[in-house]
Amino acid sequence: MANIKTNTDRTEAVILDANGIPTSMPTQMITAEEAALLRLYKKFLHAHGIREAVHCNECYQGAQHDGMEAWVTDSEIMWKCRHRVLYYKGQSY
Repeated sequence: MANIKTNTDRTEAVILDANGIPTSMPTQMITAEEAALLRLYKKFLHAHGIREAVHCNECYQGAQHDGMEAWVTDSEIMWKCRHRVLYYKGQSY
């Protein structure tokens, strides 16, 4: 993620495509409460040896690829599908 302009709970993100060309997509900010829940969920999965797969219902309905890229770290959370990004920057605990 190269550039983020933030207003209340929405932002515009610049994502690089497979060829390194910037592409903009709608980005919704995840709340601190949601980030804390996601981090607890990821700890639970790790503790029990569970691997997850995430899919976007809207992309599935549109007959596009429905898989998502997702990561949850101590400092950043991002879930990206073909039509949007869910994003959180910072700690939540």
